[in-house]
Amino acid sequence: MDNIFGEVLYAYSRKQAIEDGILVDMTEYKPENENIPMLKQAGFKYPMAFTRTAYFEAVGLPENYSGIQSISGRFWDVLMCLYFAIKKGTSGSEIVFSVTVRQIESGGDDADESKVIRLKCVLGPGDTPDPVFTVMLPDED
Repeated sequence: MDNIFGEVLYAYSRKQAIEDGILVDMTEYKPENENIPMLKQAGFKYPMAFTRTAYFEAVGLPENYSGIQSISGRFWDVLMCLYFAIKKGTSGSEIVFSVTVRQIESGGDDADESKVIRLKCVLGPGDTPDPVFTVMLPDED
């Protein structure tokens, strides 16, 4: 059967987006001294990637956070918030949820604040029809 829209001129794959750093693949992420990826520990069975902006808002750490917070701790928090949002129920392949992260100011612990970050998770096909999770900011596609 011919494509009614004609030949595809250009396609940008999920694999290319991960290689280019547009998406951050967290599917196999394991904290030090762990053998099982955190995604599986949290009960998720499909691959997961974050848009670069969502990753640095919710999971990634600036240098001054070293020893105070960890990527694994923040990633776990996102996974748990997503897990419970899914458990509450959704009627489609997209869910918006929030996670609270600690903001560390240069003034020390007295200046620490919490920040609520809204995220959107979409479950859909990746480069194949198999389902994948993509976590992004609510205004991203």
